[in-house]
Amino acid sequence: MKILVTGASGFLGNYVVKELLKHDFNVVATAIEKAKNLKFSWLKKVEYIQADTNTPVKNWHRYFHEPDIIIHLAWQGLPNYKEMFHMERNLPINYLFLKNLLDNGLKKIVGIGTCLEYGMQSGALKEDLDTMPDNPYAQAKDDLRKKIDSLRYEMGFSFTWIRLFYIYGK
Repeated sequence: MKILVTGASGFLGNYVVKELLKHDFNVVATAIEKAKNLKFSWLKKVEYIQADTNTPVKNWHRYFHEPDIIIHLAWQGLPNYKEMFHMERNLPINYLFLKNLLDNGLKKIVGIGTCLEYGMQSGALKEDLDTMPDNPYAQAKDDLRKKIDSLRYEMGFSFTWIRLFYIYGK
């Protein structure tokens, strides 16, 4: 099985790639800057394809050699959670990128969200709680989840959304 990992040079991406390789998955890793990846021990064990999703590509699925799954970790501009570019730039770019992959044959998306989609609520959080994002980053992530989920009914692909909570250290 071939798995595309976007944002492979990021904090999470590095660990995700390492874990996938432990389980003998065929990994296609991508990030905007290859120089950041040169320090990673896994670079020679994956197919690395440099890419910037801001660049128009007719068929991203073919560009990444037809992966079966994407683990979409890439997201620019963090930790500036309150900046509007998350809504104005990141949301449309990420939606169009994922839609292009789906239109061209991708069958499974694993998207990464944030606990901030829940907003500032008190008490225990559960998956079935309504989201109440209160900053542009959380709103953009929540909107992306909703848009991709609505495509799932039209296009018949598998979709998993993972919300991360306060990642700290290794």
